[in-house]
Amino acid sequence: MTDVRKAAIRHGDPTTTHGFVLAYSSTIYDDNKNVALSGDEATCGNCKGTFQIFGTGEGMSEKGRVVVVDGDLVLCPCNQNRVIVGNNPGIFLQCDDGQSSSTPIRAAVMVAASSSTVSAYDEQVCATALDTLLAGYPYYIETADGRIESGRIDACGQLPRIFTGNNSDSYTVFWGDEALAKQFGV
Repeated sequence: MTDVRKAAIRHGDPTTTHGFVLAYSSTIYDDNKNVALSGDEATCGNCKGTFQIFGTGEGMSEKGRVVVVDGDLVLCPCNQNRVIVGNNPGIFLQCDDGQSSSTPIRAAVMVAASSSTVSAYDEQVCATALDTLLAGYPYYIETADGRIESGRIDACGQLPRIFTGNNSDSYTVFWGDEALAKQFGV
């Protein structure tokens, strides 16, 4: 087994299909750019839209989500899109070369970067249904502290991110007619 250093991916870094990374959820910064976390998104030059990134940087995480590192997969339909580190990265993770069956990321090494941690859940529901497009389907979200989010599902099937404090199960999602009734008080 050989150790390999992999750089953390940041907002704006490119992808192999000429797309780019959209990282807004992290409070870890490298050269004043947000570091990407697993579940953040990237565009694809082959597929239309934005797609989640499957992060593998298990040695460093925030909000329960690991850091995305160079070469991680973008979960788009073409299955050919990977993230590529941009210029002058400052955060590196020590990884094995993939030859062992143990965890691929063993230790995190931060170089010339600052971070702050937040102990809050950042939840996002993704709606799926077999053989049905859900874009435009109404939703209504109530949090335990009384906040309300309502609208229609986007083209990717995602609802807005909900910050739920220290409890990930402190909100309720209503769908369809029930959502419309809640939203308009019917």
